[in-house]
Amino acid sequence: MCDNLKTGVERPDLYDPLINPAYGELAAHYGTLIDPARARKPKDKPRIERPMPYIRDSFFAGREFTSLAQMQAEAIRWSTQVYGVHKHRGLDGQTPASVFAAIERDALMALPPRVFESVIYSIGRVAADCHVKSGKALYSVPWRLIGQQVTARTAGDVVQIFHSGTVVATHVLHLAGRSTNVEHYPPHKIAHTLRTVTWCRTQAEQIGPGAVAVVAELSTVNAIHRLRAIQGIIRLREVRRSPTGRGLHSSTAGRGPRLSHRQRHPGRRHRSRPCLARRRPATTGDAART
Repeated sequence: MCDNLKTGVERPDLYDPLINPAYGELAAHYGTLIDPARARKPKDKPRIERPMPYIRDSFFAGREFTSLAQMQAEAIRWSTQVYGVHKHRGLDGQTPASVFAAIERDALMALPPRVFESVIYSIGRVAADCHVKSGKALYSVPWRLIGQQVTARTAGDVVQIFHSGTVVATHVLHLAGRSTNVEHYPPHKIAHTLRTVTWCRTQAEQIGPGAVAVVAELSTVNAIHRLRAIQGIIRLREVRRSPTGRGLHSSTAGRGPRLSHRQRHPGRRHRSRPCLARRRPATTGDAART
């Protein structure tokens, strides 16, 4: 039985409270039941609230401990030899030790074989690039979920992405950057990213029938082994041949021949460097006349 704090209860409700998923996993791991108390109703759990001041005043008050181990040993001794043998009106005059031995001891379950691993949940919306943010990293999800709200669960070194309670993606934890699975992209995006044979055939159709014939012949047998050669053929469309025989990238295609400054500005008066060098230096008389 807990209060309605956000780390335990996300939405309080008398009949159907929404439990924090991480807190719910902790309870399921240890086989316990979460039963939140009503808001502003402290009498719903008096046996939980009342022992706190008694423990504070009877055990901690006036004591000093030199280490955690000493405090734990003293707490066990106080629980069994002092508090455990004290008669309680709430137990019809019985002691906690006798009630525990008679009823509760045999009903206790053994602890799980492994320690609970804390988890972190976050909610995000899938962006147009098929990624959702969790922490400071981006993780890819199937492209059909673009615009949908998903939940990321981080446990240890694994990040799982859920949609409608179903795992749709699993990634290794990243502290920053991107974790991308190309299979999460649409089919046409995958082909463009990987530049497969199918993508090369599509690009060859845009070049012309000659390129289609060459790519088709190379991809007939052992297409994977000839993929690099096919990609090189597709790459040729981005290169044009100059008159000198040197390859120029497409960034220079269509610009025309290079022109000198005099050719680009035929209406201006131009002085060449030799002409400037032949100019007669000014004499003293010339300087006086000026």
